[in-house]
Amino acid sequence: MRRAFTLLEILASLLLAVMGVAAVIGMMRYATRLGVTAQLRMTAVAAAETVLYDPLPGGRTADAGDADKDGWYGSGTLAVTAAATYDFSVYGWLDGYYVVRQESSSAADLIDDASRWSMVTVHVYAGQEDEHLTSIRRRVLRCIPRGP
Repeated sequence: MRRAFTLLEILASLLLAVMGVAAVIGMMRYATRLGVTAQLRMTAVAAAETVLYDPLPGGRTADAGDADKDGWYGSGTLAVTAAATYDFSVYGWLDGYYVVRQESSSAADLIDDASRWSMVTVHVYAGQEDEHLTSIRRRVLRCIPRGP
């Protein structure tokens, strides 16, 4: 009757143990990466929702060439007007995300002299040329400012 393990049995059991530990470590790294990605996408959705309704979030001003250095650029007029059509876009950095917001409206979107519908699309990226995280496109009711 034998009472000891052979070297081959010890090496086989060590190999199985190492493979098991490596698999567990790999699963933990993958789960951590999934959690970080989910958090990144959720905060990107929150940033997109903020920018959807406010073309100038946090008081940032959309100016050509970013003259005020707040990281928020714009093109076209940002004013919602009673004119037949308008189209503008703003883009820049918000909460660590690169955000592009486009808004347009046509003459058919006018409701009355105080309001109109606008189509707003927001794209959020992890960086200026990095991974696309989310997009939102909604029809938004906008108020037309009255003159003095």
